[in-house]
Amino acid sequence: TQSTWGPHSTTMDQITYIKDDQVKLTFLNERTLGEIIRLVFVCADKKFEDKRITLDEWNRLKPTTKCHVIPSVDTINKKEMVQSMAIARVFARKYNLYATCEWEVYLIERAVEQLRDLLKIFLTIKKKQIARDQVETEFQKHDGLVMLKTLCKFFEGDGKRVTFTGAKRCTLAELMFTCVWDYVRVLCPTMTKQFQQLDTLYDNILRKNPKVEDYIKNKRPKTEW
Repeated sequence: TQSTWGPHSTTMDQITYIKDDQVKLTFLNERTLGEIIRLVFVCADKKFEDKRITLDEWNRLKPTTKCHVIPSVDTINKKEMVQSMAIARVFARKYNLYATCEWEVYLIERAVEQLRDLLKIFLTIKKKQIARDQVETEFQKHDGLVMLKTLCKFFEGDGKRVTFTGAKRCTLAELMFTCVWDYVRVLCPTMTKQFQQLDTLYDNILRKNPKVEDYIKNKRPKTEW
């Protein structure tokens, strides 16, 4: 049967089509769960309003929202889209940052799910307010080291592959990796030496995607998390 994973393979009517003008992302002034959505828009060179709010502002806003969660995205015809990875996936597919076949779906989602597990460790560390000099120890307690080793195994058997799918283009997997490796570099610096392959992957992603690199190095607000 014919694949339905291509970016333009599904016929969209006026009800299901998501217009991407006047996009607003609402989230706290931190990376955590919202950064993957920001990077999708940045990589696709799509303008969006990055509405960053304080925790006090969110507590006042929360009762007025439908789902009571952030991050959320509003477009001109779709209001309060929630769940960060659902949002990231739908816009990644819209902007050709997702899979072109079923096998690529597997390769992307395998990486994304592994990276989500790693991000959850950092979210736990954040919640516990672990001291900076204890973060690496806490990271290893939660099998972070094992998870990074597993991530490296995704490249085994194909030494020339420089992305999670083997394609030259950037996908949701590389953007999710960038979100996670940002934390590894800052909070677990010895890991960057131990996993040089992954550290090089991060540099390559930025070099090949100048809009993402410019956002991360020059335009993104400086936040601890």
